[in-house]
Amino acid sequence: MRVIFMRKFQTGLILLSILLIFSACGSKPTERSITNNTRQDTSVAKGDIKNNTTNTIPEKTQTNIAQKEGSDTKEQPAVAAEQTAEPKVSNISGSEFAILKGKVICVDPGHQKKVDNSTEPLAPGSSIMKVKNPGGAAGRVTGVPEYVLNLNVSEMLKKELEKNGAKVVMTREANDVNLGNVKRAEIANEANADLYIRIHADSSDNTSIKGISVLIPSSKYIKDKNLLSESKTAGTDVLKELVGKTGAKSRGVVERDDMTGFNWAKVPMLLVEMGFMSNADEDKLMDTPEYRAKLVNGMVSGIADYFRI
Repeated sequence: MRVIFMRKFQTGLILLSILLIFSACGSKPTERSITNNTRQDTSVAKGDIKNNTTNTIPEKTQTNIAQKEGSDTKEQPAVAAEQTAEPKVSNISGSEFAILKGKVICVDPGHQKKVDNSTEPLAPGSSIMKVKNPGGAAGRVTGVPEYVLNLNVSEMLKKELEKNGAKVVMTREANDVNLGNVKRAEIANEANADLYIRIHADSSDNTSIKGISVLIPSSKYIKDKNLLSESKTAGTDVLKELVGKTGAKSRGVVERDDMTGFNWAKVPMLLVEMGFMSNADEDKLMDTPEYRAKLVNGMVSGIADYFRI
């Protein structure tokens, strides 16, 4: 019995050993298989994430986005070109402006960079003395000096008048000059100008005030009735066209006796106040090439109307 027991025991040990060996051998392929599966799953998972990200937007939406990006790319240069384009003054040439041919027009860009506090007589023979050039206004928002605005618009006006055959005499063509108002009037007189037009912008402590006005001389110092009548007609015509072309508020034609540049002039004259630099809206408008072109359009049309009468 003891021998039989020992044989069974040995047989059991042999079977147990064989099982352990098979178990050990089988565990390695299983571990390798698990490891490979893990790597494969990870690879597939990354691929799925990438593919899902790409395909999250439906095909139709992707096409729309592509079209929008393409259109944006095309539009940008067009916008840039529009912003840098030179202002165009429309409808200021042709038969209706033929009347300007041969006319001598003196254009006076008001003020200058240099402030000159020396004085000159308000009118011939007057004992009242006025400062030659106290300086002009400046844009409330833009900060643009009035003398810069005045010269820019005057240069545009000169170009359009000359395009239609007029001879233009400028009182100044630079900002760094020193001209009193007597001298400016004398330039117009010496040119025997058919019209003396002075270019200015307005300003007020009341920042809500806006609009265009045209100033003309009164009879206090000037006794030539024909000169006064011609100046009034020119001023009325120019204001009408300025308001029509710009849509600005009309502040009327205003007679003034306190302006040296008027009282020394011997030719038909007017002064355009293009708008209020103290008014935020008009200041910003006058700083744009498009609005300046409208102002010039109005002036040329008004001058032509004056000469047709």
